[in-house]
Amino acid sequence: MTFPYESIPDSAVFAPHHFHYAVLAALVVAAVVWDNFPRREPVTVVSGLLASEFAFSLMWPWYPVVGAALSLLGLAVATLSVTHAVAVLTVNRLGCDWPRPYWAIFPLKAVVVLALLLVAWDDLANHAFGVATPLDSIWNEHIYPHMA
Repeated sequence: MTFPYESIPDSAVFAPHHFHYAVLAALVVAAVVWDNFPRREPVTVVSGLLASEFAFSLMWPWYPVVGAALSLLGLAVATLSVTHAVAVLTVNRLGCDWPRPYWAIFPLKAVVVLALLLVAWDDLANHAFGVATPLDSIWNEHIYPHMA
């Protein structure tokens, strides 16, 4: 197996990938959170999302290995940050008293961003590793045949 599985995702990085939609929607939610508390920024999430989008869109077509690796790294940074907040919220509801990370102030927004990141992971895993993922399977088997 080569890395990345596709040298150019679907032969067109600017085609409508659900990676783009999920990352951009997560950036919008992060901007709303950033606006609510301007001195407490979600820097790790925004940095990870921007790095991942930059690498997927602008680096992957010319430097596939670096673009795919940076896309994975950026998405991992964003995902770990939000996952940590959701995990702390869950543990605190079970009776522990762990210090609350930044995203724990916005539990619903943290869960929305986490769900969007899972959508982005679905597309990224498909293009970087060639893994058949649920959303791509739905697209290929049920939606695309009716469009062509």
